[in-house]
Amino acid sequence: MKKSFYYCLTIILVFPFGQVSFSQTIITGKVSDKAQNKALSNAIITVNKLNTEITIGYGMSKPSGQYEIKSNANADSLTLNIKMLGYAAQRINIANKNQSINFELEESSIELKEVKVKPDPIKKYGDTLSYAVSAFKDKNDRVIADIIKKLPGIEVSPNGQILYQGEPINKYYIEGMDLLEGRYKLANENLNVEAVTDVEILENHQPVRMLNGVVHSEKAALNLKLKKNITTTGQVSLGAGIDPAYLLRDVNITPMLFTKNTQFLATYQTNNVGRNSASQLVRLTPGVYRGESGIENKQDWVGIQKLTNPAFKENRWLNNNSHIGSINILKKLKNNLELRLIGDYTNDVQLQTGYTKTTFFGSEADSITLLENKRNDLYFNNLKTDFTLQKNSAGKYLKNSLQIKAYWDSQTGILRNTNGTIIQQVSVPFYTLSNNYKDFFKVGKSLLTLNSSISLERKPQQLSVSPVPFATLLNADKFIQDIQQNVLQSSFFTENSVQYLKSLKGFSFDTQLGFLVEKQALESDILLQNLIKTRSVESGEFRNNLNWLNQKYYVHLQSRYRKQKLNINLSTLLNFRRFAIEDAALSKSENLNRLTFEPRLGLNYDLNNYLTINTSASKSNSFGDINQMYYGYLLTTYREIKRMNVPLLQTSSYSTSAGINYRNPVNSTFASFTYSYSFRENNLLFTNIINPNGSVERNAIEQDNNAYNQSLNGSVSKYFSKIKTTLSIGTNVFKQQSQQFINNGLTEVIMNGISPNLRFSSSLSKWFGLEYAYKLSSIKNIISEIPKPTIIQQNHDLKLNFNPAEKWYFGIITELYINNFNATQNLFSDIIFRKTVGKKKIDLEAIGSNIFNSESLLSVSNGAFNYVETSYDLRTTQVVFKARFPL
Repeated sequence: MKKSFYYCLTIILVFPFGQVSFSQTIITGKVSDKAQNKALSNAIITVNKLNTEITIGYGMSKPSGQYEIKSNANADSLTLNIKMLGYAAQRINIANKNQSINFELEESSIELKEVKVKPDPIKKYGDTLSYAVSAFKDKNDRVIADIIKKLPGIEVSPNGQILYQGEPINKYYIEGMDLLEGRYKLANENLNVEAVTDVEILENHQPVRMLNGVVHSEKAALNLKLKKNITTTGQVSLGAGIDPAYLLRDVNITPMLFTKNTQFLATYQTNNVGRNSASQLVRLTPGVYRGESGIENKQDWVGIQKLTNPAFKENRWLNNNSHIGSINILKKLKNNLELRLIGDYTNDVQLQTGYTKTTFFGSEADSITLLENKRNDLYFNNLKTDFTLQKNSAGKYLKNSLQIKAYWDSQTGILRNTNGTIIQQVSVPFYTLSNNYKDFFKVGKSLLTLNSSISLERKPQQLSVSPVPFATLLNADKFIQDIQQNVLQSSFFTENSVQYLKSLKGFSFDTQLGFLVEKQALESDILLQNLIKTRSVESGEFRNNLNWLNQKYYVHLQSRYRKQKLNINLSTLLNFRRFAIEDAALSKSENLNRLTFEPRLGLNYDLNNYLTINTSASKSNSFGDINQMYYGYLLTTYREIKRMNVPLLQTSSYSTSAGINYRNPVNSTFASFTYSYSFRENNLLFTNIINPNGSVERNAIEQDNNAYNQSLNGSVSKYFSKIKTTLSIGTNVFKQQSQQFINNGLTEVIMNGISPNLRFSSSLSKWFGLEYAYKLSSIKNIISEIPKPTIIQQNHDLKLNFNPAEKWYFGIITELYINNFNATQNLFSDIIFRKTVGKKKIDLEAIGSNIFNSESLLSVSNGAFNYVETSYDLRTTQVVFKARFPL
């Protein structure tokens, strides 16, 4: 295996250099005023194919008048053009070779009868791409999210995450300040588009200014440039309406203030119209420390059987009663210090009704089908605070964040199947306190970094089910009415390290020494209750009293080389892992010591001004967590009971990737393609025993097994400025192969999938525009060499925008959902009427949703050994009247 891994690594590293050859021409010179003999800056110089308008290179003169242009062309001669406002343009033909050409420009004036200024839609300054908002804006855009989703090279995923060239951004700034700490959907969906002049993409963005020019970053950040130095903006939206059963409300009050030294954003939102306002409070940028990614780190031990959320817009099916509040303040203090205060509160009640049809596939051609009608009430309550003190300058970096999070969520489910009615009640609170600290010091010409992270967590959770599932396994007699699973998990975590970084002539060397300690305790028991008393299950194997200690001591060495267009990063991580796991009551324990070596090699190379290739190869090791190893049974849902009475899970992963990115702001074209391959070796194989009633007993056995993943992702987008149209196409192709143990049989499971997509946005005229998006998903499982039915799902989204008069708007939104498991098609349509009044452009709207009153939607999802068909009861026809006041 090791030989094949290094063989793949060699091929990937050699291929980009062994297969591509380019001849580069460098043209330099100076631009000056002929009459005054002074240097001219911002003159635009382009290199074209001979006597054509096809641009193959471009540049701008600096304040010194100097310019440099690099181009690649297989031609004997080229055409050089120079233009500058107020001066006569010049055009000459030159030989295609390295040379220096100076220009002396003569002043020239032009009389124009009418001047209509159209800003360049995209400009590039070094590593900064600047999208002019006015070039992409039309009459119907209200918030900055309406603009960002149109920009070529940028994608906005359904959850609001922004991607540039297929990769998530690492920062979201407003005038260079990070107010929201990754929760940027809050600004995206509420910041008035009229307040913004430019959307900037900062390529290769290094968030720590002390590391600029020392540690290269491959990630991009987004920055919003505002029109005024002091900006008050935001919105107030007040809505009320009706559907056949409820009075509706939709209220959004979001004021914002941005100055040179202070940024402020507050919001209160409440609605029961199906708008998931709580999603605005979720962090979307990657975190540095454990638990920084928002609600995603809240993992529950128990739960009810929920309905699978359909692959469709939430406002069609989300039955909610939501309240959220958030306060965000960023203040610049003396000595370049910044203080940020964040407080979020969510209260949300959601109702799910519908049914699921689950088909379990065994190791052979046999299958089990389970039909369940469900009504679920979900209650979400949480409070999150973040106090951060930061200094981020070229000479000093300091950041300390204190976070407090509290969730007290609960769930109630009423389920009916062939065995009768089942009542489920769940309480899943979660509390955490954490502090993260990072400090940089200059030691001569080197840097010393101190890192410290510490957190405390507590999860007292409970599941009650009536009647009792798994009665035979639990030895419960017929008089037992319900079962109660109690779980208490408490955790202490700390990670601390010291890091030394030195740079020398294009090289940087980074040495990090650190340790991690994670101490967890898991207590659980199962109670059986009848009319008279409550008792614990007699057997001790239905209790857990587990103590878990995980320690890691590591040395992390990184070497980086960057020169002109080449960037190489070699990382070697040496870990000593120590686990001490014990359940004294069950006389079970394990002590494991492991020394692991985890190398990674990454390479980026700029072929020219437009093309960049990248490749990487890595090896890593991971170990199981407490939720993958406990010795007693634990009831997680009414039809799933687990016991992980096995050694600690150990996984070795090998991965490689190669990609190419193309970006040409001159003609507004962007493209990216990435291929990745990964291979995993595991020491455990998880088993699934599927009972005739559809209940599943999960365990694991000690057996080596492998898993493989391959994927190819690609996207191309282009903006056509003359017709104000953005076109994007993309696709994802993947194959996953793994082994499963189903009903005492070892099974090979293969999952193949393809998901092409298309997005089209155009303002064809002053009175008409349209937006269209299409996505297809095709997934096929092969279990024990037996092909299962292919799942094909299609989503069509079409929005037609009409502006019959200056301040009138009429919109039609149509969504079509098709899958091959359902003979019918789901069609949804909304209509919007809007009248804009007053100097402040107040919008008065009437919105009719689901005007054809589609009542249910059938969607299909699949796992390694099952298919789930979900019929979801949808929101009925509703009408909402709304007034929106821009601030």
